[in-house]
Amino acid sequence: MDLIVVQKVLLKQVLLGIRIVINTLDHKVLRINITEAITPDYVKIIHNEGMPDMNFPSKRGDIIIRFDIIFPLYMSISDENFCELFEDKKNIPI
Repeated sequence: MDLIVVQKVLLKQVLLGIRIVINTLDHKVLRINITEAITPDYVKIIHNEGMPDMNFPSKRGDIIIRFDIIFPLYMSISDENFCELFEDKKNIPI
């Protein structure tokens, strides 16, 4: 009854958070914000959004989201892209 989703995430998303969009089997769109630190063994569970039970259709399984972290092969410490990982684009400089 549980459905497992493997979501690929970049290092930037691991550090700063991500919004995942999942289309369910009953045509709902779930938007899940992940604000916790994502580690290789981190799992997010969305209760009661999985497959319905054959014997009890009102009972449903869960959606289990696992993460596949994509690490860059090479990135220089002086690289602008590395510094951009830690910039908060929401704040306006004073």
